[in-house]
Amino acid sequence: ELFVSELQTVNPLSRSFVKAGRELQIQHNDDFNGERQEGVGLYQVTQNRGRRWSSAKAFLESALDRPNLEVITDARVTRVVMDGRRAIGVSYRRNNKYKQARLNPAGEVLLSGGAVNSPQILMLSGVGA
Repeated sequence: ELFVSELQTVNPLSRSFVKAGRELQIQHNDDFNGERQEGVGLYQVTQNRGRRWSSAKAFLESALDRPNLEVITDARVTRVVMDGRRAIGVSYRRNNKYKQARLNPAGEVLLSGGAVNSPQILMLSGVGA
């Protein structure tokens, strides 16, 4: 579970900034994680009992012992390896060496490179070309 909460301690300068924005008739936003990103307001944080709570802590940590999960850190995916229309692995660069990770037959490739890198990886893989 990812805990999202209001700031426990707000800097007085932040309060002044929000007040100034409201005086300039900038719309107030209570939830920057919601549908609307525009406006002025205090942001929410991912904390649990006052401590930073990352998505890795919320979702990955409990899955690390699974036999069907391999996490490779400090690696850059260069392309998705395809067999026809099916993704069967990824090529990646780590420590200036090019390597490949293959899936078991029931496995999945999940791209999480963001709005720029995911499409780039797909294009380099010949997907959507």
